Amino acid sequence: MRGGSGVEEIRLGPLSRAEVTKQAAALAGEPVPTDVIGELYVWAEGNPFFTEQLVSAALGGAAGGGLRVPAGLPGRLAHLLAARADRCRGDAQAVPPSGLEG
Repeated sequence: MRGGSGVEEIRLGPLSRAEVTKQAAALAGEPVPTDVIGELYVWAEGNPFFTEQLVSAALGGAAGGGLRVPAGLPGRLAHLLAARADRCRGDAQAVPPSGLEG
């Protein structure tokens, strides 16, 4: 589609910390503690998809103990990144995907 006539590509930068705070609160259905936002922001680097996956995993492990960012990457996110790495060629595959799962 990129080369099609009438198609305009819009490159988006990463979300700001304030935007991650709003996104996480919307996903969680409640305000998210500042320390959790800090972890989300560091882990996801402003990437809204990564933030969504991390919040989803945090909600999955929140039974009775509050929202907690998982110690490792959520399985779905780890598999997505591993699949992307598998499509790379040569030196781009130098880092083994085995360390992605948490």
